[in-house]
Amino acid sequence: MMHVSTAFKYKKNNLDSSNTKTDFIPIPVSISEEPHGTEHFVNSLKEEFSSDLQQIFSILGTYTGHDFSSYKLNTIYRRIEMRMSNYNILDLSQYVCLLKEKPEEVNELFKSLLIGVTSFFRDTDAFDGLKFDVLLKLLQSKKQNYCIRIWVPACSTGEEVYSIAMVLHECMDELKQYYHVQIFGTDIDVSALEVARAGVYPETIAMDVTPDRLSRFFIKTKNTYRIKKEIRQMVIFGEQNILKDPPFTKVELISCRNLLIYFNVELQKKLIPLLHYSLRSQGILFLGMSESIGGSGNLFKLIDPRWKIFERKDAPFAALQTFPDLVRSFDVKPVCKNDNVLNNNPESLIGFINKFFLDYPRSPCAVVNNKGDVCYIEGKVNNYLLSVTDPIFSNVFSLAHTDLKHALSIAFHKATIHKKEIIYESLEIKSTDTLFTLNLKVLPMTGINYSEDMFLIVFEELITPVPIKPSTNSSALVLSNKICELQHELHDSKAKLESTNEQLQFTKEEFQSTNEEIVTTKEELQVLNDELISLNIDLQQKIDQLASANDDVTNLFNSTGIATIFLDKDLCIKRFTPKAQDFIYLLKTDIGRSISHFATNIQNNSLTEDIQEVLNTLVETTFDIQTKDDDWYHMRILPYRTTSNTIDGVVITFIEITTHKNAGNLMPFTETLKDMLDETKNILDALSE
Repeated sequence: MMHVSTAFKYKKNNLDSSNTKTDFIPIPVSISEEPHGTEHFVNSLKEEFSSDLQQIFSILGTYTGHDFSSYKLNTIYRRIEMRMSNYNILDLSQYVCLLKEKPEEVNELFKSLLIGVTSFFRDTDAFDGLKFDVLLKLLQSKKQNYCIRIWVPACSTGEEVYSIAMVLHECMDELKQYYHVQIFGTDIDVSALEVARAGVYPETIAMDVTPDRLSRFFIKTKNTYRIKKEIRQMVIFGEQNILKDPPFTKVELISCRNLLIYFNVELQKKLIPLLHYSLRSQGILFLGMSESIGGSGNLFKLIDPRWKIFERKDAPFAALQTFPDLVRSFDVKPVCKNDNVLNNNPESLIGFINKFFLDYPRSPCAVVNNKGDVCYIEGKVNNYLLSVTDPIFSNVFSLAHTDLKHALSIAFHKATIHKKEIIYESLEIKSTDTLFTLNLKVLPMTGINYSEDMFLIVFEELITPVPIKPSTNSSALVLSNKICELQHELHDSKAKLESTNEQLQFTKEEFQSTNEEIVTTKEELQVLNDELISLNIDLQQKIDQLASANDDVTNLFNSTGIATIFLDKDLCIKRFTPKAQDFIYLLKTDIGRSISHFATNIQNNSLTEDIQEVLNTLVETTFDIQTKDDDWYHMRILPYRTTSNTIDGVVITFIEITTHKNAGNLMPFTETLKDMLDETKNILDALSE
């Protein structure tokens, strides 16, 4: 993920001093832009689809109240691409239109972005490490009936929460000590929380949970396992967005495994201090294998490097005073970027500096953040800060003159602790041929609306710089020159080492980002695999139903004894019953061939023409036909209609009527015999007379 950290360098302004009180213009520059590489696709994607993606983020935020703009772009785009494929859409702008027209698709996209990959006791060894290295020691240090608070953000359907609850219950049983336990499982997916609250899971969890734990903590039903009441009472589920809702506090353990990998680097850096704030002293942070705390080593101590278990340090400045949204909200008015407002507003950086110079004589100064990174430069500071234009250096402690570093470090440290102005008086700085005397002032810039603490460093010169007279002693002069040369070499070596260190740090962050991306992709593939398994089960059920229906139809045809032939619109055979073979010579291998290719046992055969006539008129027709064996059949030809009422061929049925035909041929003889009997009766009557 490309991460551009925006800082500011200074640029001299040639405007007349009467027009403005400052002689610099802040201009943004990039100090940590990653080169083209593995993220080139994402960068080009961001440039090409920036407008469309922003619209999608805005639509999602409007409908769901959640902002995904700080998620990793390649992950976001893959999920969007999957949704687009469902509608055969190739253009992102078309998908934006679809989201505007179909609110239900917004909800489907929202669900797709929530990659709910979880299972019971995922990474069993990790839970063993959590149990033996963390929870047992934690409980042993607490008194009976102590309240144990645990937070599991992004808990999805609750498996992770219940796993921790079961392990904690096992620890209490082993120690024979019992505590009041509150495990908070939170997520933004309401449907997933409903599953978690129910505590009912399919019988496939037996693959992840040992038989002992299944019998101990679950109730077996027909096809499911239900969490027992003793575990369910330890857990509380609730909807919460970790990026904007207030966090839980005074917790002993936070488990957010594989949550950070979905956020970009900047959001991760903001989230780590929040997790630090939520934990008690020596609280535990449980992350995923591919996650790290980045540059927040002052906040946490690594306990288990393999399973990424960290212990909270008592850092004095990590506590958060307020909880602004870590991501943007959707009802905030645009910020005014008028230069006059920036310069004249007393709460702005420049306004603060101008206000400062109303009380103090104008002196060179620098504005730095709470890490010492230089944001603004005012006046000529080359005598105090070295190589200010060199992009290798961005931190004031790296830039500071050798004679100034110690005092600056102490003054800055005290200013950050006590939040007040710190002054070091009458400091002497020696250059090659000049001696400077100054007061060093470091004061916090209170009252400005910035996301981090800012400090003003003022270099107040006391007297005119005094030239240093060269020594008459040639050996001393040589020694002095040698010292200066060594100092320059040392300075260059430090610069190279710092540059190399930055490159190594950058490479480390690239590897970390790549590792996170691999895990993210793995979890996405796991979601797809679960979906495919579910789809495969559904398809198998459909196949079984179809096979059963096919058996029923086959037995029905065989039991009726009716010859039936199914043809498509091209008069090719689709299916036929065995009885049809009595008068048309068909084999199973003949399916797909035209009916016109076959000889029949029908006298005066015009079968093909009759079928074509039915297809043209869509009106069924019936005939009595006779075979060459003198058998009679009642033939019926009717259009084949699908369930959607479309014509997809014809159906031909043949019902044998030979017996009925023969019975019809005896009728004239029966009438003649009756007449003869009547005449015989008349003759007999006459004879009797």
